[in-house]
Amino acid sequence: MILLANRRVDLAPVPVRRSAPALEAAFVGHCPGPQVAGALGAAAVDALGAAGFTAFAALLRRLMGGEAALPVADEALAARLAGDGDLTHLPLAFTSLAAFTAAFPQAASAAPLDGRPLCGAGSWLARAVADFFQAGGEQCWVIAVGEDAGTEGFLPADPAVVQGRLSEPERLRGVELLVVIPEAGLFATPDLERLLIPADLADPYVDDPPPPAPEFLPCRGAPAPLARAASAMPPLPGPGAAAALRGIAGFLAVFRPDVQWLYTLPLASRKRSAAGATLPGADGGMPGLDAVGRAALAQLAADARAARVLQPLWPYLRDPAGALVSSAGLLAGMIAASARALGPWRSIAGIALPTLARPFPVVDVLAAAELREGDHVGVLVVTGGRLELDDERSPSAELAYSSEVARFLGWLRRRLERLGERLVFTADPRDPAVGLVVEEELERLLQRGALTSGGPDAPAFRVQVIPAGDGQLIIELELRPALPIDLVRLALIGRDGRFALEQRNGR
Repeated sequence: MILLANRRVDLAPVPVRRSAPALEAAFVGHCPGPQVAGALGAAAVDALGAAGFTAFAALLRRLMGGEAALPVADEALAARLAGDGDLTHLPLAFTSLAAFTAAFPQAASAAPLDGRPLCGAGSWLARAVADFFQAGGEQCWVIAVGEDAGTEGFLPADPAVVQGRLSEPERLRGVELLVVIPEAGLFATPDLERLLIPADLADPYVDDPPPPAPEFLPCRGAPAPLARAASAMPPLPGPGAAAALRGIAGFLAVFRPDVQWLYTLPLASRKRSAAGATLPGADGGMPGLDAVGRAALAQLAADARAARVLQPLWPYLRDPAGALVSSAGLLAGMIAASARALGPWRSIAGIALPTLARPFPVVDVLAAAELREGDHVGVLVVTGGRLELDDERSPSAELAYSSEVARFLGWLRRRLERLGERLVFTADPRDPAVGLVVEEELERLLQRGALTSGGPDAPAFRVQVIPAGDGQLIIELELRPALPIDLVRLALIGRDGRFALEQRNGR
């Protein structure tokens, strides 16, 4: 959106028509302030309808067409458009920051309800969307959740409950909506990171002002009682860092194992002592890294399926104005831009990040090495005056602790599933063309450098079509990615008119 002549001229953003993005991101978080459904463009409305929200999309199209009279059946949906509107729990696609700002005009400036110290004004989701497009991202999905739910608003329901909601997307809440966005390959929860920052966090780089000098005051009757200082903020509803990590990673492992979750591990409390000195982190190890979050990460690493979906990051960033922000949007944009230029299997480690923000707290070389090698965390560091990610890490030992391997396999999974959908009406287990189509796809990956050959006895890939009875077709693949992993065996299984991809083994 461009505002000219003291806001008297308002130019609505026009979406730019592009080819399909190489890698799309989804952000779940808070959008404080008014929510303007009428500002959604035609492309966003079409995407909403394609995700299963057909009634709401149809209503928006009628309103965009100037129709005032609405059928009685649409009264409940029309109520969401009254006043400031309600766009929560909807998968909204945006191709520019201007389009997002048109729908959520005050998300970047309206103070969140919980007002945490050092977090600045506005939601972290709005900042993540801005960073995503600034870094070169092409399309992101935004799922707004209510602020009053606290961290509870970010947790999905039990898998059995989510499974029962799949036929009615309108019943899906928050993170659960990822199941209706098959294009999304990156995922972030920036406002969950903000909520998990300790409410008593003190700035270790700013000294407290000196106490006022003592002075004599005459006694004028009984002294007034000292007013008790109000709590900085109400208690945070919902689970803590460990439960959030387990809950979201477990949900992704079941319903979206192809998605990569960019998540900053929480800070430890850094209170000031009575003398004004900053106390060390509670974990006794790396400065500022919360012990509970660190232990939860170690437990998650033992679950191979859940570990694959997570890319843990550390630490937060601090912008030039002094406010803390998440790096998830910035890194998602860089990964998306790199995926288009070089392929999703390329790491963005060691590349200068387009921001003036700096790590908070600062991590020295030894601490970064311990986090990277001991906890398998990607660390944001400043090298030669530029901010960069020292390595893309995954807690999954099965994937050689490499996050780009996990991303490549997730991207390949989505690509092969789309291929399977095209083959579903034409595939015949007796037709050798089925295997040739898959081989051509893998050959293109080999030419682009995603795969590598280990010699005549260890080719870059093998494809075997296995007839498995009526209504089933299994295409088994062995891949040798040009990454720190030896062998992956995948199976593309067609059963009763649907294709699915399974990972048979990896080492």
